[in-house]
Amino acid sequence: KEITNLRSSIKRRRNDFLKYEHVLPPKFLQGTQEFNDKLRYTKKNQIFRGIPASQGIVSGYIRVINKIEQIPDIKAGEILVVSRTDPGWTPIFSKISGLITETGGILSHGAVVSREYGIAAITNIPNACTIFRTGQRVTINGYNGIINFEK
Repeated sequence: KEITNLRSSIKRRRNDFLKYEHVLPPKFLQGTQEFNDKLRYTKKNQIFRGIPASQGIVSGYIRVINKIEQIPDIKAGEILVVSRTDPGWTPIFSKISGLITETGGILSHGAVVSREYGIAAITNIPNACTIFRTGQRVTINGYNGIINFEK
């Protein structure tokens, strides 16, 4: 009976993990109430401002990635747009020319690795993965945190 209960618990927890694996949690919780920053941008904006995380100015085409399994789709020189990075993403930094993340700051994984590779990076652009589309051309400025769409 104990083994059956354990298997059931493992299955339930694995399903919960898979359900929420790619969902960003709210910034704050108070009891059951969720709090997030007010969204500043929509797809209509042409200029975005985030946290400058790694110096440099680069223009290029965006590649939006929602799952680490999509890494093989990235082409050399693209500007990667992701919700966040972790050590599993590190090998791709030798291929990209810039990084935009939805979360993080100057000490986040993506920011630190971008500085190590000399790649311009901007963090803290909420909903970047839904606002930006693969193939759009932008200029990112890692000195001041500004992203401009090119026409």
